[in-house]
Amino acid sequence: MRKTNGLILMTALVPTVGHDFLVNFGSQFIDGDLHVIISSRSFEPVPGSMRVAYFRGTTSHNVIVHDHYDDEAPQTPKSENDIEFWAYWKDTIRRYAGQNIDYVFASEAYGQKVADIIGAEFIPVDIERSTFPVKGSSVRADLFNNSDSISPKIRSMLRRNVVLFGPESCGKTTMAKRLAKDMNGTFVSEWARPYLEYVGGDLTEHQMQMIVKGQVAQERSAELVSTKMLIVKDTNILSTLGFYRLWGITQPPGLEKLALIKRGELYIVMNDGIPFEKDPLRYGGDKRESAREYWINILKEFNKEYIVVQSTNHDEQFEEIKDAIMSHKQHGMILNDIQNFVRD
Repeated sequence: MRKTNGLILMTALVPTVGHDFLVNFGSQFIDGDLHVIISSRSFEPVPGSMRVAYFRGTTSHNVIVHDHYDDEAPQTPKSENDIEFWAYWKDTIRRYAGQNIDYVFASEAYGQKVADIIGAEFIPVDIERSTFPVKGSSVRADLFNNSDSISPKIRSMLRRNVVLFGPESCGKTTMAKRLAKDMNGTFVSEWARPYLEYVGGDLTEHQMQMIVKGQVAQERSAELVSTKMLIVKDTNILSTLGFYRLWGITQPPGLEKLALIKRGELYIVMNDGIPFEKDPLRYGGDKRESAREYWINILKEFNKEYIVVQSTNHDEQFEEIKDAIMSHKQHGMILNDIQNFVRD
């Protein structure tokens, strides 16, 4: 007896847990092959090759993922009986999946028409969105507030890893917390401060090594555990290096090597026009180790991507930084482009 085969036809512009559920449902339903055709075009904000690679790398053995790349591929029928539209997709399906398709799986009503044109049975999957209440277009429109609905591996590629950088007492922590709160992100605090408050006394060589280890562990653990699209830090390992140099402290072995690692971070150099606020753990004092040039030169030395905040007003700084995050290009993708993309 012939095994049953299935088909899923989708774009998955931003792969979500709903897409993952659909593909897994299809692969569990049949006992043969599940053909997943990903339709992509060159001007879409998330490259089709990335989407195809994602599904090929995360699906079971009986799932065959096809990359249908065509800028002229019609997306919406002009009418209910658009002969050219449905002829195009019938030919496309036959080219990739052949003749023996028994079931078409979809979470949208169009699946019925796809099944009809190839003589298969339509299997609706979570069409009311009761299991995973997520719709691709809604996720794209608000990536940060829908981060939990984005497929984890795709989310990690879209995620923006932001470091507030610059002198002591220039508003880094306050701004980092606001960005995390308003953009539904994860705030990663400085590890050294609570550690030093706990151990007390003057900095020892052992404590400096612990600070480096603790800061690296704090950053990496947050990146692994967070389900958010934004991670924002008020300190990172390069900040630690900058302060060690500034204070004339001998750097622990391996610190520069750690700072050189590319982590996809966008550095935001804060404006130092804010009055200095004294603190027992602020070693720079009112000298402010000031000039932003010191910190900018460190970023240049370690070849980091950065922007310099121009405003001294907190609200204006927030908008300036938010715009920078949304327009930052990473893995060839810009978040503004994704959120503003409209399918024709």
